[in-house]
Amino acid sequence: YCYWSENHMVLWMSSAYLLKQLEGWSMDANLEKRLRHYLDVKLRYGFYEFFSSTYLRYTLGALLNLADFAQDGDIKSKATQAAKKLMREWLLVTNDKGAFYPAAGRNYSSQYTSFQKRSIAWIAAGIGPMQTGTDYVGAFLATSAIDLRDVGASWRSSVNTTFTFGHPQSQHKTIHADQSRVDRTVFQWSSGGYFHPDVAGDTTYLVDLYDLEANHHFDMFREIPDLPDSWSKGISKIGATFSRSSSISTANIKIYKNRGTVLTSIQDYFAGYRGYQQWPWAATADDIAVWTQSGKVGPGWKPGSSTSANSHLPRVQQSGNVAMITYFPNLEIRSAQWLDQYDTEVSLYWPTERFDESIERGKWIIGRKGDSYVAVLRYRNDKKNGFWYSSENRGRQLWAAVVGNKATHGSFGGFVSVIEAATTSESFDWDFTKFRRYYRTSLNVDGKSISSKM
Repeated sequence: YCYWSENHMVLWMSSAYLLKQLEGWSMDANLEKRLRHYLDVKLRYGFYEFFSSTYLRYTLGALLNLADFAQDGDIKSKATQAAKKLMREWLLVTNDKGAFYPAAGRNYSSQYTSFQKRSIAWIAAGIGPMQTGTDYVGAFLATSAIDLRDVGASWRSSVNTTFTFGHPQSQHKTIHADQSRVDRTVFQWSSGGYFHPDVAGDTTYLVDLYDLEANHHFDMFREIPDLPDSWSKGISKIGATFSRSSSISTANIKIYKNRGTVLTSIQDYFAGYRGYQQWPWAATADDIAVWTQSGKVGPGWKPGSSTSANSHLPRVQQSGNVAMITYFPNLEIRSAQWLDQYDTEVSLYWPTERFDESIERGKWIIGRKGDSYVAVLRYRNDKKNGFWYSSENRGRQLWAAVVGNKATHGSFGGFVSVIEAATTSESFDWDFTKFRRYYRTSLNVDGKSISSKM
């Protein structure tokens, strides 16, 4: 079993707490202290599995159970506050069609490849299609006594903001100072802090304590080159390129939303490092999501690994409705690629058949769904397995995304004209003062200018 991800923690703890309260079952002595601490951490720092349409629904269900059935007033109040906080964040990224395709801390492609009716959007805010049946979240919301009026009132059709949450991995020992070492380590793991140098010692301790070396939930780390045979010996051998980027404890997410169009991205988030289920950017046109992904992608958009959605994460820089996406993997990944251990190609998910219009202008591909528009700059116009992709330059690639709609750009033709006027540049230059090469990129489109040096 997995006890340590954020949603698993509250699922186990809420069930145990309510069974103890209602049935008098005997539970471990730290249960209530750990549960109260969990709620305090969420209220102060936010949810580590940020904007995860895969996992936050389970967290929400557990919080609603506590909000409705906990007899302790403090736990009931904090669970209610946390549940509402989570729902408001969910609605922040939901468009007026009820579509929820965000940049996220932990997610899977199945949440983006088709439009899914979200009962939270309809029940809380009255947006999107009404469910004809029910789903996990809908069942909890429809039977909860919580007043959702303030949650629904928080939804806006137009948003242009930066959402910031969390804390550095280095603060875990301070934040969880009153918890046992086992519980502290579990909290660290819930934020993706497995082999991060600041917490690796606790990971070694807990893996040894419970003999977790062979646990299948850690399979993702067995792909890491030079992983020690015994995790208790030489854990520091794991390169930072592979160990730091599992962290989901803090992030700055740019959010642009206008009616049916949405563009979200995690700003400069472990650029060049290995990716672990993170979704660095996504764009929405009506009920369609588009994004890029590094590493091998098979037919039917099946990533090479279920635990690693990206072989390397891009640097994403967003200004309003425009994002520049620069791929340049760290040396360890480039070296592994040369040895045929890694694949650094980049693919674009673009479901042409679902758009009302889809046209190409050079390296740009531009689509319309209803009154919503989206354009993506591809590094190359190659296709494999039915998807646009590029395998060039050992992962060194420039991509971009722009969104708009009838209200912001007028006709689709007007939006296309804006994209046709875009300019880009890239260079790979030697810096004698640093004794290394830098990949420089720039983008000018729709009145926005973005540049990068990696």
